[in-house]
Parts: sequence; C-alpha cells; structure tokens
Amino acid sequence: MKKTAFLLLMLAVSFVGKNPAQSQEFPNPTNLQTVRGAASTLQRSLSLMAESTAEKRNHVKVLFYGQSITEQDWSHAVADDLRKRFPHADLEIENRAIGGHSSQILSKTAEADLYPFYPDLLVFHVYGDHRDYEAIIRRVREQTTADILLQNDHFQRNGKLDEEKDPANLTPANWAPWFNHVFLPGLAEKYDVGLLDQRSVWKTYLEDNQLTPRDLLRDGVHLNEHGNHLMAEIVNSGLQYTPGTTVVEDDRVTTIPINSNDWTGGQLTIPFEGNRVDVITANQGEPREVQVLVDNRNPSDFPNAYCMTKTSGYLGTNWPCLLQIQRGPSPVIPETWSIRITEASDDYNQFRFTVTGSVSGDDGEGTATETFVSNSGRLKIEPRDWNLAYCRKVFEKPLTVDAVIQFDVVPQFNDHFIAKANPDPTRESTVRLIQGISNGQHTLTLIADSDTPITAVRVYRPPFARQTKSTPNVLVLYADDMGFGDLSIQNPASKIPTPNLDDLARQSMRFSNGHSSSGICTPSRYALLTGRYHWRDFHEIVGPFGKSVFDDKRLTLPEMMTAYGYTTAAIGKWHLGWDWDAIKKPNAKPITVSGSKQKSYPPEAFDWDKAIPGGPLAHGFHSYFGDTVINFPPYCWIQNDRVIKAPDAMLDTSKWRPIKEGSWECRPGPMASDWDPYQCLPTITHRGVEFIHAQKDNDKPFFLYFAFPSPHAPIIPNDAFDGQSEAGPYGDFVVETDNACGQLLDALRESGQADDTIVIFSADNGPENYAYVRDATYDHWSAEPFRGLKRDIYEGGHHVPFLIRWPGVTKPGTVSDSLASQIDIMATLADAIDYALPEDAAEDSHSLLPIIRGDSNLVRTAHVHNTYKNAYAIREENWLLIDSKTGYHRKPNQKWETKHLYNADDDQAVELYDLSIDIGQRHNVASHHPDRVRSMQARLKSIRSAKHSAPRFDP
Repeated sequence: MKKTAFLLLMLAVSFVGKNPAQSQEFPNPTNLQTVRGAASTLQRSLSLMAESTAEKRNHVKVLFYGQSITEQDWSHAVADDLRKRFPHADLEIENRAIGGHSSQILSKTAEADLYPFYPDLLVFHVYGDHRDYEAIIRRVREQTTADILLQNDHFQRNGKLDEEKDPANLTPANWAPWFNHVFLPGLAEKYDVGLLDQRSVWKTYLEDNQLTPRDLLRDGVHLNEHGNHLMAEIVNSGLQYTPGTTVVEDDRVTTIPINSNDWTGGQLTIPFEGNRVDVITANQGEPREVQVLVDNRNPSDFPNAYCMTKTSGYLGTNWPCLLQIQRGPSPVIPETWSIRITEASDDYNQFRFTVTGSVSGDDGEGTATETFVSNSGRLKIEPRDWNLAYCRKVFEKPLTVDAVIQFDVVPQFNDHFIAKANPDPTRESTVRLIQGISNGQHTLTLIADSDTPITAVRVYRPPFARQTKSTPNVLVLYADDMGFGDLSIQNPASKIPTPNLDDLARQSMRFSNGHSSSGICTPSRYALLTGRYHWRDFHEIVGPFGKSVFDDKRLTLPEMMTAYGYTTAAIGKWHLGWDWDAIKKPNAKPITVSGSKQKSYPPEAFDWDKAIPGGPLAHGFHSYFGDTVINFPPYCWIQNDRVIKAPDAMLDTSKWRPIKEGSWECRPGPMASDWDPYQCLPTITHRGVEFIHAQKDNDKPFFLYFAFPSPHAPIIPNDAFDGQSEAGPYGDFVVETDNACGQLLDALRESGQADDTIVIFSADNGPENYAYVRDATYDHWSAEPFRGLKRDIYEGGHHVPFLIRWPGVTKPGTVSDSLASQIDIMATLADAIDYALPEDAAEDSHSLLPIIRGDSNLVRTAHVHNTYKNAYAIREENWLLIDSKTGYHRKPNQKWETKHLYNADDDQAVELYDLSIDIGQRHNVASHHPDRVRSMQARLKSIRSAKHSAPRFDP
C-alpha cells in the first residue's frame, strides 16, 4: 500500500497545473444506473438545490476535496452541470483539492480547508493510507452536517479489469481491489455516506467501447479529455435529486421560528444541541444591536470557535508551506501571522524562521527540526508539519528572498452583531453566531429588543458527537516505585491507607496479574508508550542529560492518539531523554562538583532560552509540564520544551528542608536557586487538575499521561501527610500520592467527564530497596505477597498494581487473574478507538479489550520479564521460569529471607516456580520438570529472536 501510494503521489506531482480543455465528443456510458443509488444519502443538499425557486433561492455550499484527480476538468464540468440543473439555487461551489497530497497529508490540511468551510455537500476522492482516509471522513461527520459523496478509484494504466471483487477473497495485500471493494463500501456503511462506484462504470465502458485504461489517461493515473468526460458523466449521475424525498429539515439541521412572544425581558433563550448556530434576519424592521451568549459565555471565550486558515502557497501555488498550525497553550486571538525564513539549506531540510503576529508582535524564532511554541503561547508548529522540503523538491525552485508565509486566525462567531432587515427577500440573510464548539447540549441567549428583526435560529448538529464509546478520554496514572502491596485493597496486612485508589479499584477491573516490562524506570515507560518490549532496544535508564530512547520513526502511544484526533498531554516525570546537546553551548565541559568526585555541567553550559528538542513534544504529546526527573538535573520546571526559570546555581540540598527517609539520591547539576522538591507533587497535581477541567469545553477527547515522581526517592511527603500511615515517611508519601490521585479523579467527576474517561492506574516497577528496612521496622512489605524488589526479575520487581476503569464497559469490582502487561495498553486503546496499528508498531502489545468487556479470560499466554541484559524470565500460564541462577539483581537480604521462611539457594542453573501454589517463589521445582524447563526456554528464545509477539502477527 505504501509503495502504491508513493507512486500515485509522484504521478500527481507531475500533473500539477496540467488540466486539458475539453472539446471532442465522446460516447456516453450506458450503465449509469449502477451509480445513481449513491444519491440516496445526499438528498438533503440535493433537495435544497432542487426546491429553490426564483422567490426562494436556497444557499448551498458544495466542496470538491482531494488530490490532483479532483483538480481536473471533470469537477468543473460537474459544477457547471449543477448550476444548469438548479438555476435558482444560490450555489457556493469551491474546489480546494491539492495535487500531490495524499490522505496522510490532507488529514492535516483539512483542519483549515475542509471543516471550517462547513459544506452542505462534499465530493471526495483521495489516494493514500486508508486510516487517514477514514480519519478525514470521521472528522467531517464530527465537525459538519455535510452530505458526503465518496468516489472509488478509476482504473489506472495497468489496472486489471478482471480483478477479484469478492470481499471474502480480498486482503490489503491486494491493495486496489481490497480498498475499492472492501474498505470503501464498509466505510460508506459505517458513516452513512454515498459511495460512487465509478470503477464498475469504467470497466463496462472500456469493454463496451473496446478501450483500455490508457485510452482514458494522459499518464499512469491522470485523466485525459476522454477520461474527464466519462468522470463528469458518472459524478453527475450520482448527484441526482429524487422528488418526494424532501429532507431539507432533517435532524442534522433544524430551523427554529422566532416571534416577539419568545422574548422575555429583552432576552431570547434557546436550548440546542449541536456545534453551530446561525440567526436568520427578517425582511423588514429597524436595525438592532444583539448581544450573543452561549452557555452564559461570550462566543469568543470558546477556544474552538477560532480557526486557522491555510498558509500561503509555495511560489503562488495552492501547495501550503505548512500543512497545519496548531494552537499553543494560550488562547488565540483574531490576527494575521507572518513567518519569514531567515536562513535555509538549499533543500529546505534545515532552516530558521521568525514568527510575527499582527497583534502579538514578534513572537519568537525556531528551526525546521524543533517543535516551536511561540513566546505568547498562541501557536505551535511541529517539525513534521513543514511542507517546504517537499515543495522545493517538486517545484525545483526556492522561495524568493523576501517571501513571507502568512495565515490568519479567524473568528467563527459574533459576540455582538447588528440585526438588519434582509435587503433581498429571495435569499436568506444569515449571521453566524458560533461554529466549532463541542457537538453537544448548549444554551443560546440573545439580548436585544423584542422587535429585533430576527425571524429564526438555525442549529447544526453533526451526526457524530465527539464523546462516544469509541472515543473516550484516557487518563493514565503512573506511579513510580510503588509496590503491589502498597495498595491496601491488595494487602490485608498493609500499614498504608489508600482510600482513593481503593475506591478506584472497586469501580474498575483490577488485574491481579499485571506486569511492567522492566524492573526499572525508563525501560518500563518506553514499553508502555510503544507497546514493545524494552529489551528489544535497550535495558538501562536514561542518565542525567541523556538522549531520547525513541527512534523518531517509531509510532508512540501519544502519536497514535494524536492521529485519531486526541488532545495529548504529559505531566510529571518523563525520564525518557531529551536532546540536551542542542542547547549545550560550544566547548561546554563538565566540572567536578565541590565535595564530590562526580562531574556535571554547570548552569552556564546551556543556553536555557532555547527549546529543548527530543522530549515529549517530539513524540506525540501536544503539551508537557514537569521537572523531567525529580532526582536528576536540571532542577527546574519545564513547560513544553522550554525551562520556565533558568537554573542559576548548582545542586545544593542544604537549601532544602530535611529529607524524611533515606537519602536524596539527587545527581549533581544545574538547579534553579529557589527550587523546592517538596513542591513537585503538589504542583504537577494542580496542573493535572487544571488540564482536566480545561478539557470540558474541548471538542476533542483527551489523553493525559500523568506520571508521578512518587513514591520514588527522595522520600519527601509534605508535612500535612506526616503520620498518616503506619509505615513511616514512605507510607506517608504513598498516602500523598493516593491523595493526588483522588484530586485528579475528583476533577474528572466535577467537570462531568468521569463517565467518558478510561482511567488506567499502574506503576513502573516494584518498590526500592528501602522496603527491606521498612518491613523490618514497620512490618509492611511493599511487594506483598511477592519475592524481590525493583531491578529483580522475581515477581516483586515487575508484578505491580494494575487497574482499568471504563464506565459502561468494565464491571465494577471485577478482579481478573489474566496475564496482563503495561505493554498491552497501546493495543488495547487502539482496539478501543478502532485504530489499525501498522506492522512496525506495538509489536508486542496484546489488546486486553476482550477481557475488559468480559468476552474472554485469556489474551496473553506468555510474558518475558527482564531488567538487565544477562537475566531473563518467562511467564507461561501459572509457570514462571527464571533462566538464570537467581532472580535477584543484588545479593539477597538474608534477614528478610529468614523472616519470610526462604531456604538457601539450591544452586541450580535455572529456577522454575508454579505460581498457582507458590506465589512467593519459595520452591524451585526446575529439577522436577526438565521438559517444561526446556519448553519454556525454547519459547523464551523464540520470542526474543522474533521481531514481534503480538497475536495480530500470528498466521
């Protein structure tokens, strides 16, 4: 499919600007009845055209969208035919197709080109990835009330007319037949849109006239004059009005008549459901000023009531220099933006630019390879959204020296307007009050005199609401170094109260057999966010100022959610690396830290004014807030990809309040002089609560990855939590973490989003070594009932709390003993939102959805456990094989083993445990089951040597 899409893209590029003029007469197709059924879902827009009269001219917006095929002369012929057939209709017809831009690209440009236009009728055809194709259609259904006519593909030069058409015999491997005879019909049915089967008409036409596909083409894919004639005839036949099927006022568009009696005390109040409201003015009456409120707020207060226009084209073409501009963390305002390229390589793979707003003023500078967030916070530009290198390659010319790339932020609303009498009674006079808000229940209030010349209000309700069971919000709560036994609901002997997590567990499916990928931090986080065993790529944590562990080509969980239309955010601990070298000054060198043999870079080694690439924003998150790692430099807050306050000192823990348990474990390095680690957890919790509340009015679902720094060392519960547990300061720190979870869950409930949000709680690995002292001192074993701690491949190192709450799907209070992994979260969410994972992504991720829905008790049959590169274990059913002499990373704690009745090591080469009767891993039975040992070793070797283990790859 990728190869085919690329070839079509190159052909499209060669065709730019080459539409032939039609002059010759050609035979007409004879089997057009096969395509007329496509109009059955288009009757709302067609009836508006057909029922227009000289006295009542209905305004109808028609949009042609797609690639260079859609730019060709057939579309202009169809537009002319509509004007001839419906001469009284007030037609607004535009063609915004962009040659050379596949579905993967149009899914971005559509945000400016398609959805804000809000067509009544969309005629659409594009090549490219089927997932992006569907994403566009889904967004049209979520954002507009348009009738949609899809076109399947005509035959290309080497197309086979006798292709297989039976869906039972087709797979994506046979791309063109599968796409046209399986995918598109399924898509049309799913979204209730018209599908024009022009492919069948082409086949019959070619056979009837003894032609081959190349007779209708000017190259491998583009139409010649004859092909344009045929295409126009086919599309015209698909746009046939059927008398007697008037659906002008279906439930997507409702017109509410208004008279003077509807006004009370100078106000008109109308509840409505939808995402757009227009007002229709009367044919007579004096002008009146009208104030508009939606949900008792000014329309200008709704962030999504603004849209960004398409950027100016490359060298005067319609190819945008930027595929899309995203809103930053601050609200936008109406203004014109200008981007100047200040220096660039010849191929435009490297360049620098400045950004200026007509109101915001000079707003920062950036580079081609870094995520840019303007100084005002109003704009965000991702490196992957630049289109300059592609344009430079195709057009073979650079931009002029003084070229300026421009776009506008345009309001789709009116806070106030003057209602005037309609000067042309044959046409409706409308004023758009608001467009782009969430598609749901709202209240419109108009404040004006009762004699204001307003005759009706028209409400637009797209057929798909944002929040459906297929698009829930997702909140991931990820604790750091929290043991299975630290949740009191899982440990009857616990000395730590966790009321909020216990309540969450009672509302969730609790996986009693859930695992992280590794026994340490970075690898587990990587596996969760990629759906891939960490050991396929690395084993260690990222050190201070370490590089990103992500391959830029690897699809991440937040990238997947972003592609599906989610607003994504990461708050808290990152510990997956950044490109710190990008902000390091030339010739910067580490210094030896006073009173220590350790070395670190001082604050002056970095240019803190620069954006730090390679972090969360480079891998799918729209926003980030946190301190990256609580015990690693730099000790300061980072928002998105920039520090908020630059470090101005070196780490000095003497400036902080005393630590309450253990040691600081902080690596030396730059620190903001007012840094207070005790404020880390409260601050990120506050930011998380703010983010959740802000999403209430967002028309997109959200994905929030909230990664706690706790109860990882340094163990620093705030004073209000001192003594809240019977397990010392660590226990109090767990209580504070539980309290933070409660605040975030309360924010979901208070904002009305709890029922629409999947909540996942887990931890990156088992508890730290301090757990041995805690057990001896307080008789609380954080890894209860397991053996081992963080770093170990015994159960205590990776067998962690794992809760999933999905209201309406998970049965509250359910406990599942099915084998589950954090690696499985990516495939589970992909399944939940109906996202087709590509073959080079989430290779080890199993969808837990059948278990969550109660359809199955078994999804994953094996799990490889690993922390460091020379020790592996494998879980298979109830059996656990440690393919090493021991599951400990460090020497065993003899006092703990004696207390908990463990025997001395039996010195066998491997360890085998039957966890159904020995969950504490006390009795190595490897010598009693040599065949099972060999079988599990073989499976371990097979999984390690394979490139994947997910069931979707099974033959």
